[in-house]
Amino acid sequence: MNNLDKYGKNYLKYKIRFTHWKTGEELEEIGVMPPQYNNPNSDRYVIVTNKYITDIIKSTVISKELIDD
Repeated sequence: MNNLDKYGKNYLKYKIRFTHWKTGEELEEIGVMPPQYNNPNSDRYVIVTNKYITDIIKSTVISKELIDD
């Protein structure tokens, strides 16, 4: 995955494991977390993959790790 946004900014890539808020199923997303989508005061992380954008409720996160690309 190219970690550059449309303006050429490079973002760090993360792997986030979390439980689905409704079903409790354990899920995993790998992507970038652009700061313009991630307000520290929000109750959610926004992660952008090469296919879609996912919002993850912070209280459901099992682990969040920085990965090398």
